[in-house]
Amino acid sequence: MSAHVKRVLAALAVGFVATTSVMAQPQDLPPRPRRADNPPALWNYFVGIVIVAAIGVASTIPSKRGHQD
Repeated sequence: MSAHVKRVLAALAVGFVATTSVMAQPQDLPPRPRRADNPPALWNYFVGIVIVAAIGVASTIPSKRGHQD
């Protein structure tokens, strides 16, 4: 057998093994994602307000540019 034929057969064998192992899995439904008991809505608003306030304060700081000729 040539090297090319061996490579093709090896690739087919790997693909066959991979698909049979996947097909052997139980066909149950995927797990449902858990939801947080208490969503942190207030915490998210607080962080947003702090970020906006920091941007506002940073934009009001005067630049220290002196007299430019």
